[in-house]
Amino acid sequence: MRIGIFVFIVLFFTANSFSQSIIKGKVTTHKNEPLEGASVYLNNTTIGTTTNEKGEFQLKNHKGNYELIVSFIGFKTIQLNINTNTKTKPLLCKLKPDTNILNEVVIQKTKYDDDWKYNLSRFKKAFLGKTELASQCLILNPKVLHFDFDKKTNKLSAYASKPLQIKHKGLGYLIYYDLVEFSLINNRILFSGYTKYQNLNITIKSKWKTNRLKAYNGSRMHFYRSIIKDELDIAGFKINQLQKVLNPERPHDSIINEAKLKLASKPNFNNFKKLPTFHSNKLNLFNKKIRSSLVRRMLTKETHFTKKFKIKFSKEEINKIINGPFHVRKDSKGLYYATPKTKLYDKETDSLSFIARKEHLKKYINKPVKKNLVLDDFIIKKGTAFYLSFPYLLEINYLNEPEEDNYRFGKAKLDYQQSFISLINTKETPISKKGVLIEPFTVLHEGYWGYEAFANMLPLDYRPLNK
Repeated sequence: MRIGIFVFIVLFFTANSFSQSIIKGKVTTHKNEPLEGASVYLNNTTIGTTTNEKGEFQLKNHKGNYELIVSFIGFKTIQLNINTNTKTKPLLCKLKPDTNILNEVVIQKTKYDDDWKYNLSRFKKAFLGKTELASQCLILNPKVLHFDFDKKTNKLSAYASKPLQIKHKGLGYLIYYDLVEFSLINNRILFSGYTKYQNLNITIKSKWKTNRLKAYNGSRMHFYRSIIKDELDIAGFKINQLQKVLNPERPHDSIINEAKLKLASKPNFNNFKKLPTFHSNKLNLFNKKIRSSLVRRMLTKETHFTKKFKIKFSKEEINKIINGPFHVRKDSKGLYYATPKTKLYDKETDSLSFIARKEHLKKYINKPVKKNLVLDDFIIKKGTAFYLSFPYLLEINYLNEPEEDNYRFGKAKLDYQQSFISLINTKETPISKKGVLIEPFTVLHEGYWGYEAFANMLPLDYRPLNK
């Protein structure tokens, strides 16, 4: 079974409305020198351009609130929050040289060896994800990536000397991703950056339309937009409230660790798989006298088991094995193998083993609090503004699509997609009018939404009806 990893993803985006407007401006250095070819775009959309020889640009867009991104190699990327609902003056964007010393140190010591390739593989799985769409993503310039691994904290950090260029053959986009931050610690991922989308072709292929719609259905974007429209039931979402509580069947870590330490200091009399079997080409040789000799030698001299713990079994214990039953089997070469079935019980070892095996149980389990929530159960309205506000944990079930085969297998597999969200260090967090989290760091997405990473994300100007 594979479960969704914990994910913090920040794309620094805002939403917009539909009336047309034009953003004009000029990009220069801090010394007022025009920058030709600077990238100017509305974050996480397909709306973007580059500056001309005079450093000038203009963008046609819908009226609303935007985050305008301006970037140029060797200079610090800047972001401007702008509102085009009112007429704005032409913008003047002055870029400063990028002097990030930490990144330069990492970049200078980069060697594209096996360690780098291994870290690249980990980065791809965490950043792009493991979904079917992730397998159709290709990072065109992987060598702009540089990694730093801290063994003490088990933290993998990634830096990019230039924006990543990602060809998404599944959704039909060429994506430029300006990586601001990436860290992976165990199963917890944090990445943030600025995203510019371009259609691979002028004409959108039918398979891209199909894949985009599939990526949208059941996604975070779909969920938050359905909240704003009050269409959760129509969209196929069912929400339950849960509370994480300690698993009563799992002992405390201190108790488990103490049991493991005690087990390590004593032999396990119950596990005879550690003892070698003996063999013969004649089954009738397994008489009491012969096997008595073999077993006695096996238990007192030659085994890794007895050498490791420097022990010898008592005569009573050996006789118990000799006089007990044996499991006999024949291999492909015609040789017979026998293993004693008798177990020597050590009550303390049995008890310690029972406790140690509990380590694999989940520390926390989800306790149901309330089923079939309505908007008023987790949404606060302040005028025209919407805020997520709820205690504990929300279970978001999207009923119109099953899980992908890559997510989990066997009896645990569901015929719907199950995700979880919780608020972090806040009692409420705002959602924009177009269904986007304004403060994305305040929400933790787990479960299926943790499984769906960057490869399953769509630009904010995506609309199911026209894309």
